[in-house]
Amino acid sequence: MSVFSERLKELRSKKKLSQQELSKIIGISKSSINMYERGEREPGLETVGAFADFFDVQTDYLLGKHDDKRSLKEGKKYNRLIIQTVDNYRQLHGYAKEQMEELLDWKDMYSNLEKDRILGDEGMLRVIQNTIEVLDSPEGSVPIADLMKDSSPEEIKLSEGEQLLLELFRKIPEDRQEFFLDMVRGQLGKKE
Repeated sequence: MSVFSERLKELRSKKKLSQQELSKIIGISKSSINMYERGEREPGLETVGAFADFFDVQTDYLLGKHDDKRSLKEGKKYNRLIIQTVDNYRQLHGYAKEQMEELLDWKDMYSNLEKDRILGDEGMLRVIQNTIEVLDSPEGSVPIADLMKDSSPEEIKLSEGEQLLLELFRKIPEDRQEFFLDMVRGQLGKKE
């Protein structure tokens, strides 16, 4: 069974659709859906695009190129909000874009968000808002470049979004990290 077949079946099941109902929506035969889900046949690009549009996921997710289910539209929405948050902070303090990137040690991530290479989400937005709040507090005024630690162990595989959050967390002074985590948990509704 291919990744595509597994993901198609999973998405269809979550919507509580029969193969027949999905075939009518997409405009292909029920037997084609059946063969796709059993991994006996691969769809063309147009059909993959139709599935992605209907289920509101990226085609790369359906094809197994990554595990991020979010649609490009949703990710772009959060990218704009994240960039706006950073830009508001930058303008409030009179920083040039380059100074802000240096302050956050964030040049590649910033441009990746601008170009939608990293797709933001609500949790990432909250973490960035909270990070900026901590950086803006008198206790958080340690130079950012001095706070960065070595990268995480190689055996841990992180998504680009998780890597971004990890790098942002590392910028928080150690004595403020627990406070920061409590803020994040509160924002995400995941209090422990």
